[in-house]
Formats: sequence, structure tokens, C-alpha cells
Amino acid sequence: MSRPSKRTRRSEASSEAQDDTPEDKHTIFTTWAIERGVEINSVKPRELFGRGLGLITTAPIKKGTRLIYVPEKAMFKPDKPFVKLERASPQAKLSLSILAKCTMKRPPLAKWTATWPTKQDFDACMPISWDQDLLAYLPPAVSAPFERQKADYARDWEAAKTVCEEHGWTEEEFRYYWCIVNSRSFHWKPTNGGAGSMVLCPFVDYMNHAPTGHGCEVKQSGRGYEVVAERDYGKW
Repeated sequence: MSRPSKRTRRSEASSEAQDDTPEDKHTIFTTWAIERGVEINSVKPRELFGRGLGLITTAPIKKGTRLIYVPEKAMFKPDKPFVKLERASPQAKLSLSILAKCTMKRPPLAKWTATWPTKQDFDACMPISWDQDLLAYLPPAVSAPFERQKADYARDWEAAKTVCEEHGWTEEEFRYYWCIVNSRSFHWKPTNGGAGSMVLCPFVDYMNHAPTGHGCEVKQSGRGYEVVAERDYGKW
């Protein structure tokens, strides 16, 4: 999905949530993100009953409060070898870059990727992973956007196929990271006027889309991305 900056996002609490463990993968990742300059104010990740992952408040929050700030240095950007690929979309370039990092013997993003959806999660909720028989049950309102997504993926796989074959990566691996980028990427435009690219922003990717005014505004600000509360929140 090559697109402008991410739409407004939200993270809502459920009536039930699982208890934290002292050093669970989300605690470890949060520390990892902070060490890379991510600022986190009065929110933390939590498994939300029946809704997957989200953020809950750890203190009362006033409208206009900056909850998260991700500096440019903490973002994951496309690797230079893949930026030069002809016919590859920004999404394909970022997908290949993540795939390259995640298949290393010592993956540098391991503490972050441990918090991402699994292939099984995508198989359960993303039609691009479904068999044709199951796709027949898609409602008309979903079928048209899915056909566009399927065409985008086919073009990206065609552009990435040779590179994957050279590195011994499978289409299944590429499709998984393509879905990661599809579901949690941002468009970054450098302040120095350089070429823009798709990026991943640690910690902000715990949040989901929502209409403006119903959660938090996510925007590029200065040399990073920030999340600002659009209304008051009580403590969880």
C-alpha cells in the first residue's frame, strides 16, 4: 500500500485483559524501543480479551497530550540494495528489507517482531491468505478492495521474485512480511527534502484505525512521528 501518512488510529480498552508478566515479550520490546529513543507517556501494551493487542492507559490523560514519539532514528526503513530495485513498489522494498533482517542468524529486530501478528493470525483474518473456496464467502463490499489488494500483491511478488529466489526466500515468507507492511506501515517524508519511503514505527504499531476524534491523532512532526490524544482518557 503506497499511500500518504497513516490515518488516525486508536487503541481502546476491553472490559477484560490478561495480567502482565514481569518480563513478557511486550515488556522486553517496550524497553528495547525506549533504548532507541521512542518516548512513551502514560500508555502500555496489553492483550485485550477478544480483541488482540492494544494500548491501555497507566494514568489520566488530557486531550492534546503527546502519548508516543518515534524519532526518525528508531524507524525501520528500506535497505539501500532494495531501494534500487526496478518495478518494485515502496511496499515491496520495505517487505524485502524486513525479510532480509528477519532471516539473519541473529535477527536485529527479534524483540520487536516477537510482538507482531503471526502467519496464523494473518491466515485467520486476511483474505489474501485464503483458499478460493473460502473467498467465495466474501461480501461484495469487501470483494472489490480485496481484488485491488490481490493485484497489488501480484505485481509486488513479480518484482521481488528473482531477489527471493537468489536468497532462498519463499513466496510464503515474502507474503507474510508484505502483510506486516500492509497492516502497520507509515509514509515517511524526510524534512531535508529527500525521497520519501514506507517505514515501520515501533510501538505506534500496537494501535488500530479509527475515525478522527475517536482516539488519537498520528502525524509526522519534526524529525519523527507522534501520537496525540484527541480526547481525555481516564486511567485503566
